[in-house]
Amino acid sequence: MKSIGNFLTVWYVLICTTVLPVNALALEVMVADADGQPVETAMVSAFPVSQPPVDASDNGYPVAGKPFTIWPDVSGFTDQSGKVHLDLDHEQPVRVRIRKPGYGDTVIDSIS
Repeated sequence: MKSIGNFLTVWYVLICTTVLPVNALALEVMVADADGQPVETAMVSAFPVSQPPVDASDNGYPVAGKPFTIWPDVSGFTDQSGKVHLDLDHEQPVRVRIRKPGYGDTVIDSIS
């Protein structure tokens, strides 16, 4: 793994990705194959590394009528240039997963 300024570059056998935190609430992801060619229509998903605590005192369920917060997963597909922009609903660290049929899945842990 190699880090260049605000860019995090990760090389894998099948997929090379560049993840650029645009700001606390957005990611720009560029996906390329092992030859450096853009990969179109790869699904890129950002998952929160952890979720906020929930009062599950009602037999493991959130208490009825009591508000609670979740941080949703966000997904998008790369365009012809291999890029996708993901808008996040939270400022928490995320795990990014990239998948496309014919390629191995790529997971990048804890991007903040």
